[in-house]
Amino acid sequence: MRTVLAIAKDQLADLRHRRVIVALVLAAVLFSVVLCLLSVGMSAVGGRAQSMSELSEEQRMDLALSTGMTKYMLQTALYALVFFVGSLLSLITFCGLVSSERAAGSLPWVLSKPITRTQFLMGKWIGACAMALIYAAIMSAVLLGVTWFTERSVPARVSYACMVMPFKFVLLGSVGAFLAALMPPAFAGVLAYFGGAQLFQRISDWIAPWDWLKVPFTALHYAAPSYAKFNLYIDLMLGRDIPLPGVLLLIAYALAYSAVMLLFTCMLFRRRDVV
Repeated sequence: MRTVLAIAKDQLADLRHRRVIVALVLAAVLFSVVLCLLSVGMSAVGGRAQSMSELSEEQRMDLALSTGMTKYMLQTALYALVFFVGSLLSLITFCGLVSSERAAGSLPWVLSKPITRTQFLMGKWIGACAMALIYAAIMSAVLLGVTWFTERSVPARVSYACMVMPFKFVLLGSVGAFLAALMPPAFAGVLAYFGGAQLFQRISDWIAPWDWLKVPFTALHYAAPSYAKFNLYIDLMLGRDIPLPGVLLLIAYALAYSAVMLLFTCMLFRRRDVV
């Protein structure tokens, strides 16, 4: 276990110095600051306008409604930004677990050490998971802080959305790592991102007239990862409650599916000539 953790530590240290990852994180922080300022400014403008004595009660209600909807939209935009950048970071990180070492020419040297391929891959995977969790923790703190500052409270739906977010990153990245063992990392990332269960469901509905084609795509629909339930943008924008049992079920699903993907990736990595 020490070997795996040491590899994970090295992986995490290496990821922190990759320019593309640093650039994505800085871009996410920059746009988050802009959205935060807009949200705070909207809250201040709404509070001042409501305190004006010349406004009628109906105008105050309309203003409160429009201000509230705008805050929800900015909150949703911030969450969507954090979610999208985190997904890109996960795909870049997980899809390059092996290919980055191979491109650098260090893979033969690493595998010549007294470590197994499974230990090597698990260490890299844990380091990538740690990177995703650190990013999610930092950006979730920003989102929760902005929500509290503008609403003077943090609704449960926002906390639950932040709770689900890092597990979606791990799920998406684990699928990308598995596909990267079968194809070039760039194709693996694209397929992992767009090849969810919802895509195969749409294809299955489109080819419904041809029953002989519908069966394999229906099977792929049930076998592919289901990303749709993790996208909570609409719930945040409309202010809908997010039930805790559903959140726990999503987390359990992400962990179970990621574990299966890691197992399959290890099996492929052990049996293929990747040097």
